[in-house]
Amino acid sequence: MRISSSDGKTWIEIRRNEGDDFPSFAFSGAVNIGHGRFTDRSTSLTFLNLSEFAEALDAFILQRDLQPCLEGTYGSYARVWQPRSKNEVMLGFCIGDAFSGWVGTSEFKLQGEFPIEQEILNSLVFAFRSMVRDA
Repeated sequence: MRISSSDGKTWIEIRRNEGDDFPSFAFSGAVNIGHGRFTDRSTSLTFLNLSEFAEALDAFILQRDLQPCLEGTYGSYARVWQPRSKNEVMLGFCIGDAFSGWVGTSEFKLQGEFPIEQEILNSLVFAFRSMVRDA
């Protein structure tokens, strides 16, 4: 599933890793702010509250004071909220991973936020509920 910004220049994508014995996901994203471009991909992480997030996202459609947050390993997350002063929906994210092949463990992250179209919220709820059923 890909979630794009309102202007189409930024996106995150969450895909289930089919061959794993446990529910693992690839989480990737790309940001284009004109004078800079950033990309990241974590190929095997676990989301810790997928079912709860799907339900909280559904509730958010009518209760905009909520801030549903999908939490994953390595500090990864996707959070949806509505700023108080604006009539738009924001998606904040962090794609994290870690490498322990050097002396100690090094963490890597791509973090940001972008506006999304409110009209996609129902389809996002459906997509996340489908991920719960398939997990």
